[in-house]
Amino acid sequence: MTINRSLDNIAGEFASDRSPPDGHLPAPRLTSAGAVLHPLISAPDRVLTGYIDDFIPSYDSENVSLRVMGREQTGDLVDSSVVDKSGQWKGQKLEQLAATICKPYGIEVVNETDTGDALAASPSNRVKPALNFSTGWPNSAAFW
Repeated sequence: MTINRSLDNIAGEFASDRSPPDGHLPAPRLTSAGAVLHPLISAPDRVLTGYIDDFIPSYDSENVSLRVMGREQTGDLVDSSVVDKSGQWKGQKLEQLAATICKPYGIEVVNETDTGDALAASPSNRVKPALNFSTGWPNSAAFW
């Protein structure tokens, strides 16, 4: 199993190549796109929770294998937009904002440091990305 994670991608990716000992691939319903996957390094240490994006069976006259690929659950967050009934973040701390955004996707936010004062933006302000991974901007919300 290969697991790739980086700050540039936010959501980790995984791939696994398997050759069944009996030479028979599992039924497609067991390895279908969208299925939930919990890769373990050594039980019970869960490495990530993710979804299968694709699976590719491969075979020749002597071998049969299956490549399963996907990305972790944070991919849901990356592919989404924020829907919040209040429409504003004024008066909330950064960790509250992160928890609100992540909650619908079952992603727990763990805060281990002081994130500073509550956000002071008015509802008409637009939030820039909290951290631009490609340019290395500071990891605090910026407003224009």
